Amino acid sequence: MTTPSRRVAVTRNSCRSIDDHTIEIFTYYCGDFKDIFRGKPVLDVGCGQRGGLCDFVLGQGATKYVGVDIDETAIAFSWCAEKRGTFIWDDPIHVLSTLKKPHIVVSAAIFDNCIIEDIQYAERLIQAISQQTPTGWHTAHWAADLYHYGRHFSRAGLDRMNTNTQNERECFGVYQKTAEEGRQ
Repeated sequence: MTTPSRRVAVTRNSCRSIDDHTIEIFTYYCGDFKDIFRGKPVLDVGCGQRGGLCDFVLGQGATKYVGVDIDETAIAFSWCAEKRGTFIWDDPIHVLSTLKKPHIVVSAAIFDNCIIEDIQYAERLIQAISQQTPTGWHTAHWAADLYHYGRHFSRAGLDRMNTNTQNERECFGVYQKTAEEGRQ
């Protein structure tokens, strides 16, 4: 059997913690878009070892939280840290391809170059997110290097809903599925 970390041999630092500061940043940038979680299940890609964004999204009205990470230790710690979520040790692309129902997909920091070093894997991950996102649904991501991936989200039919009004680097994106994949 191939382990998740072998299937995703493109990460540099997979066991990380989504700490209170990360939650504060995600909450701040999510701002007016917090209602995207209400009444929907959420999948947190790269949830890390403290239960990821579980508390935040359930607090915004999400019906279910699923965290996925390629690091077995991170998943074990998350199971202990957050009892309200479900945590899966697997490749996020594989989990996305096996979902029976759509989920709002969120991530904190996985699109940083220090986490994913293979741009082709990141592109495939964005495609997998798009494929399971119904038209009209959203996906939200925070990462210092997120601005590198804007064209990939657009090609996947995910249009950015928030705009940066403070001339900060584009580190947070709320995207809405508005079209089919394959745009130029």
